[in-house]
Amino acid sequence: MAIEFVKSAKRIALEKLLILFIALIVGAAFAFVLLGGVSGEIIVNLASAIAVIVSIFITIAILIDIKRVLADGHEWRVVIDDEMLFWDSPVPEMMKSFKLALSDIDKTRFTLTHFKHGKRTPDKKWEIILRNGHPMKIDGQNSGINPHKVFTALETKGITFEQVSEKKGAAIHISRQN
Repeated sequence: MAIEFVKSAKRIALEKLLILFIALIVGAAFAFVLLGGVSGEIIVNLASAIAVIVSIFITIAILIDIKRVLADGHEWRVVIDDEMLFWDSPVPEMMKSFKLALSDIDKTRFTLTHFKHGKRTPDKKWEIILRNGHPMKIDGQNSGINPHKVFTALETKGITFEQVSEKKGAAIHISRQN
């Protein structure tokens, strides 16, 4: 029996629109600080100007992504049957569609890397490990379908889903597998 995941272009565009809205609010808040004379300090004004510029670039990038997604109007689709994995993306610039025989997949892996000294957001890495040892990276942001759902579904077909948590820092590198 086939397992199928589908996400429409409109839904992806709406999700990106929410991110766009947040970027605009942040940009407007910093523009208010910059133009409203809230602080007379040069460092505050400089930081506000940089934040406004970054917000403008993020807004432009998101608008371009929304245009790409809506231009085709097709949907993201992942189908897993007893022999194959099909991952269809309507926007090849974001993610190329592919198909793989399940017999060619050794395992799937999700790696979450936390950074000990820093306020960085943890890195998330999704991979399909092929039987020949080569990893096939899946971009969680541009895949259209949540890789965790797909990897969990592949488990029902007998493919191991490995979840790894790492901590990295100046003098630390610890890896733990679940």
